[in-house]
Amino acid sequence: RLLCHRGGVVRASPVGSLYDPDSPPLTATAASLGRTTLLGAPGDQFVYSNAGYALVGALLERATGEAFAELASREVFEPVGMPQSCFGSRPAGSVPGRIWTYDGRPIGEPAGPSGSSPALDLHGSAADLARFGAALLDGSLLGADGLARLQDAGDASGVGLGCFRRDTIDGPVLFHRGTVHGCSAVLQLLPREGLVVAVMANVGNAGALVDSVAARTTDLALGRPIGRTFPVALGRARALALAGSYLCGDY
Repeated sequence: RLLCHRGGVVRASPVGSLYDPDSPPLTATAASLGRTTLLGAPGDQFVYSNAGYALVGALLERATGEAFAELASREVFEPVGMPQSCFGSRPAGSVPGRIWTYDGRPIGEPAGPSGSSPALDLHGSAADLARFGAALLDGSLLGADGLARLQDAGDASGVGLGCFRRDTIDGPVLFHRGTVHGCSAVLQLLPREGLVVAVMANVGNAGALVDSVAARTTDLALGRPIGRTFPVALGRARALALAGSYLCGDY
């Protein structure tokens, strides 16, 4: 229930949330949830909860005796081949996030890590994120029935385990979009088409931007015309040739 945001847990923990300037350990974040009240019985309602994922991370640490960041590296990043991905503080040399005050003054992103690292502190590249999606599609990460298990929340809400589902003319689309201080990203999987779309922006609260880029990229990859732009399918070779870093205005 925690993985599909139906655990009854509050959205943000009293300690270790996105807006906590300190960096408490996961144990402290999880313990602080004891000061909160359940929003309902587990399974009753959907409430997006970063605190719930922090609690899952704390439980994994307790069960394995291993730090969550190390566990994720061994079980996910290394097998999938995600060399630029990690949990914790932003790696040296990576692109910093862009944050402004309401009156337009630029400010630095928090140094991190947060006290809810499993929910808030994943760092990586769009290429790594795409590799993660591909490993989900081909079954190499979770097995042949992995996608089916991700979608199974026990109801027809469209909320799965760490992902959401919507039905489109291209078949089901599994996706998750997130934003934190100075970063926005979306990952979309189209199982019927065998397509993975990963988009990142180095600015927070840019869900509309990354969703728009993901939608246009999907149309291009599937050969749907967008005005006068690439009215034919790109194909794998051409898509790979276009891989790279692009600048659009300040992003």
